[in-house]
Amino acid sequence: MPTAPPRIFTLPFGCVLAFAGGVGATRWLSSPTEPLLLLISCSAAVFSFLQIPRRPQVLPRPALLATSLVAFFFGTGGWLEAFHHRQFASAPLLHVPALISESASDALLVQGWVAGDPIFRRDRLRFVFQVEKGWWHGTWHSCPGTVRVSVRDPERQVRLRYGERLEMPLRLRRARNFMNPGAIDYRRSLEAEGIHLLGSCKNRRLLRRIPGLRGGSIPSLAHALRRRLLSRLENAFPGESGEESRRFLGAILLGERDGGEGRYDPLLRKSGVYHILSISGLHFVLLMACLHRLARSIRVGAGPETILLGLIGGFYVLLSGGDDPILRSALAGLVQTMGRWTGRRVSAWNAQSEAALLLLAYRPLHLFQPGFQLSFLATFGILAGARPWWPHLRRVPVAGEALAVSASAWVASSPLMAALFFRSHRWRW
Repeated sequence: MPTAPPRIFTLPFGCVLAFAGGVGATRWLSSPTEPLLLLISCSAAVFSFLQIPRRPQVLPRPALLATSLVAFFFGTGGWLEAFHHRQFASAPLLHVPALISESASDALLVQGWVAGDPIFRRDRLRFVFQVEKGWWHGTWHSCPGTVRVSVRDPERQVRLRYGERLEMPLRLRRARNFMNPGAIDYRRSLEAEGIHLLGSCKNRRLLRRIPGLRGGSIPSLAHALRRRLLSRLENAFPGESGEESRRFLGAILLGERDGGEGRYDPLLRKSGVYHILSISGLHFVLLMACLHRLARSIRVGAGPETILLGLIGGFYVLLSGGDDPILRSALAGLVQTMGRWTGRRVSAWNAQSEAALLLLAYRPLHLFQPGFQLSFLATFGILAGARPWWPHLRRVPVAGEALAVSASAWVASSPLMAALFFRSHRWRW
């Protein structure tokens, strides 16, 4: 008996669209929070009123329910974006007296810890630095904030690790946007990653290690294993001849994104397959499917199997850096697992919608990030491809279904690819 095609415009999907609309409207219009709170309160009151069994029938109940839900999620998305932006803008590091002037050029002595995996880009070492204290007016002051640091080190002699504490003079500056048409909003992109300022240190000899470690034991373990795997790649593909292989495998397996541009990057963009250099949720799905098949073959039971998959999946999310595509896949899998526990069947479309809602609630500005947009657009395109579309493609022997799904993903992501990279391709495999 043929199965019914999946519904596209479901309730969770509509809630995600309303939530994203609230995030975008608040960011673009700089809306105050008071009207948003009023909208949330009124829509929640209307929704609660509609749940009363004996109430006066004024308007059709389904229309009022849908309107109240759309208004509630629109207001919630806008309020969360405003809340995150207010928290970001109130960081003490942004209000250091030495940084009040946009043209501040004096170096500020700071203490803090390495909050990301250091990488070399040409003659500079780059890493994310969590500032704890700054020195001015003859004493140390607490000024927490996050800085993307660039240290000049042509010989590549500095070896830093996650959680290591440092003291160094930094020339701090606020990010500036490029004025070119179609250029990315660099300041918004840094805010989405939680980075307040950019900093530079002119010489590696100015870095001084100080006692103590930060960051927690589990993240430190994940970062140490990540660096060890990357060093294994460096040993397996040494020198400049192996640089492209290292970058490719590091991006595919571990989500390493910030390694500079190689010779093949322009070719990958022109061919329309540049997306394979960034980690995709597909790798997470394949890993979980293999583990699920292995657990079923040795018959460990449903409970231990779920715990095993959860532990390994969670550690892999930490190991890969927690990018949006893999978080999308992990959250969708979690939603479907919870549905099975409660005896309910959750469609893949609803699971992806709820994953998008959770991600946007945690990181509202990621709505404007290309990784988030491409990941969800391609996934929704693939799910929409399950409908009886592309009848001529589906008749192709062996590869018909795969071609139909690929065509759906291409149709969904091509407009965004054209808007972001000014390229449009006839087909995307």
